[in-house]
Amino acid sequence: MLFRSALAAVMTDLQIPIEQRDYALGFIGNTKLQLRAFFAGSQLSRYLECGLGATGPNANSWRVHMGLIVFADSIAPNRTRVQIAMSAGAIDSGGATKDPSMCGTTGVLEDKIKTLLAKRL
Repeated sequence: MLFRSALAAVMTDLQIPIEQRDYALGFIGNTKLQLRAFFAGSQLSRYLECGLGATGPNANSWRVHMGLIVFADSIAPNRTRVQIAMSAGAIDSGGATKDPSMCGTTGVLEDKIKTLLAKRL
């Protein structure tokens, strides 16, 4: 129970609305995030690589659609494995003149989630 409440608190701390949760199956997250420029206290480009444009990283100026799910399962007494799945893409805000861009993770958000979770446990 402590782990579940800690994980929900971390999502709240990062201002990630919880859209899906199933503690019996061990996951929590949101698959419908629509973001612009900033997320979880930083510019999106800190967490995502969506290509570069004339004004810099596309993650900071394009609309970003992201899904983020945190999976947790007990692997031993007092040990929990945490896995984070994230998928994101970006669309130019200026219209359909540019193709959408798939985004890759920098790994920073995953590390931030794990660090905040460890502090709460």
